[in-house]
Amino acid sequence: MFGIGQRKIVLRPSAAVPGAIGQATVGRDKNGNSTVHLEVWHLARPQDLTPPAEIYIVWARAAAQPPENKGVLRVNAGLQGDLRFTTAAGEFAIFITAETNSSPSAPGAQEVLRGAVPGAQAA
Repeated sequence: MFGIGQRKIVLRPSAAVPGAIGQATVGRDKNGNSTVHLEVWHLARPQDLTPPAEIYIVWARAAAQPPENKGVLRVNAGLQGDLRFTTAAGEFAIFITAETNSSPSAPGAQEVLRGAVPGAQAA
């Protein structure tokens, strides 16, 4: 069960990982920031993609803003992973890219999952 003010957002897979499932539980903290708990299932290891990659990076992007690197998404042997992060944005896109290093300055072209968090939500 989710706490007051939390909602689930579905992330859609790309053709590169059609069986992947992603969801984000989005809420608010006491400072009005968005809190996100991102979970994925059935996400192939980045090394198994075509072309192969080394790691997954989670990005958040508010309208008219550059994407923010929110961290590395590690996938376990069961092809599951999760990441928690915060952002000051109330409305933003969440997307995951397969990358060749853990600190890219911009998202690469190989996007695997994407979702949108609509509108600001009251605390």
